[in-house]
Amino acid sequence: MTASLGFSPQDSVVARSVLGLADLPTVVALGPFDDLAHAEQLAAAFTAVRRRCNAQFVLLGTGAHRAAIVRRTFSQGARRSVHVVPENRWADLIWAADLVVPSTATGLRRLLEALAAGRPPSVGAKEKSVS
Repeated sequence: MTASLGFSPQDSVVARSVLGLADLPTVVALGPFDDLAHAEQLAAAFTAVRRRCNAQFVLLGTGAHRAAIVRRTFSQGARRSVHVVPENRWADLIWAADLVVPSTATGLRRLLEALAAGRPPSVGAKEKSVS
């Protein structure tokens, strides 16, 4: 049995447009970015993604190592593809994301808060199979 969730894959395109982001695959990383090892992993992962495809990276939140992520991704040539966005846009950014990376500090709690603010649980899916 298949149930419609009531939104289309184009919704993320609309959300990116409203936020002023390019219509590119979008990775949103949730802060705080206080864990240096996690910050380095995020920067390395995003630069690896950028070597293979044109995508954008959005850092949502603050933290002691957020600047290190930005510097490292900039040094790898991804300057125009990295965005730092205020936290008050959580729900909109989750809506625009193709992939969400939760913080090691807050785990899924922050993602769940954003989802509760209005984001459907299945990013980009037209239908969900119900067993």
